[in-house]
Amino acid sequence: MEKQDVAKLLFTCELCTETRPRRMLFHNNQCVHDPFCSTCIARHIEAKVEESEADIKCPNLNCDQSLDPISCRPIVPKSVFDKWSDLLCASFVLDFERRCYCPDMDCSALVIDECSGNDEGGAVRKVNCPNCKKPFCFQCKVPWHEGVVCSLWSRERLQIRDLNDILFRKLFKEKGWSRCYRCGQAVERVAGCREISCRCGAKLCYYCGGKTSHTNPCKCKMMIKDLGVTVILSALAFVATAVVGSRVVTFLTKNKN
Repeated sequence: MEKQDVAKLLFTCELCTETRPRRMLFHNNQCVHDPFCSTCIARHIEAKVEESEADIKCPNLNCDQSLDPISCRPIVPKSVFDKWSDLLCASFVLDFERRCYCPDMDCSALVIDECSGNDEGGAVRKVNCPNCKKPFCFQCKVPWHEGVVCSLWSRERLQIRDLNDILFRKLFKEKGWSRCYRCGQAVERVAGCREISCRCGAKLCYYCGGKTSHTNPCKCKMMIKDLGVTVILSALAFVATAVVGSRVVTFLTKNKN
């Protein structure tokens, strides 16, 4: 086979600079720059998914095109693609202003109102949760209050709701919880490091609530303060060990004499 024929069967990846067979060439819609191999694209997607990014851009610095999930599906592991799909769904859902969670504590399914914007009627009130099938009021975000208008129900619940808000803020402060920067939900760290994951997929610093990742760790004052305390405690432990050790050496010397 001639060199020209061999060259047609190979290409050079712009990320890893390795010579690859043409079957490893990655094609993305509307990208016209130099090629990448499927291995590098798969690693790029895994890194971005780990950072909870839904809209993953082409790795070329001069290209602003988004990677097509369907085109990328064959080259990434199923677990990565499933997590990417969840991130895309969450990103799509967060764009809806009219959304709420089922008030049933055993359900808490996300419900989206896609009907209020049409020409057939006004705001949605009574809905059946698509998950647990229980009816609730979309306006008040409580179990369905048959025979009571929302305005009256809201006035009756106002004092209780205010009291619950006060109690929740007090509990929030006592427990030292954090709040997700993306969805606004309270997050509790059960165990592990300062970097935690919210149920919406966002990764955040438990101290300041800011966005963080393995490649871009948080550098807030609370983390620096905590790191300083750790260093001080380690230094004190070292000094204490040294002092105890010197006393043992002195005692042995005296007994030897």
